[in-house]
Amino acid sequence: MRIIFTILFISLFGNTYSQQDTLLSKSTQWSHPKKASVMSALLPGLGQVYNKKYWKVPIIYGAGAFLAYEISTKNKDYQDYKAQLLNVISGNSNPNGYSEQQLILLKNQSRKWRDLSIAGVVFLYILNIIDANVDAHLRNFDVSNNLTITPEPYLYQKYIGLNIKISIKNNFVSTKNYTYIWAN
Repeated sequence: MRIIFTILFISLFGNTYSQQDTLLSKSTQWSHPKKASVMSALLPGLGQVYNKKYWKVPIIYGAGAFLAYEISTKNKDYQDYKAQLLNVISGNSNPNGYSEQQLILLKNQSRKWRDLSIAGVVFLYILNIIDANVDAHLRNFDVSNNLTITPEPYLYQKYIGLNIKISIKNNFVSTKNYTYIWAN
């Protein structure tokens, strides 16, 4: 048992004392996907703040508030329909005028929507963690004007086509042209 705990401890915390890569620039050292994921797991939206994607936080909390409201109202409806159904089954009259079959249907429908809202909360939580991780991974992805795709119409005698030019500009200019031609 002691060996299992030792292996588990080393596997979880063993890389904490490993050497850091000194060739990384300062801009790449601050964005760690694991740290963003853990932060989002502890407090939803915190990983997005860490990645400086502040505009995503109100979306996460707005969707969470909506789902919490849905869970609350559907659970209240479920409890009400369940109490009414028990009242009808025991032989008392229902003040709302629903029959036993209608109450069974309404109770099951409310439970289904409540359960789907709970699944939505779980999905939102997981999506929040995945989003923080992906944003941290793509933080240094080059989206500058050095990467371009330019579609241009192509007309040569009786042929019509589309010329797609893909350019990657570094210290030297590298360009690839792809031409698609359709005949009349």
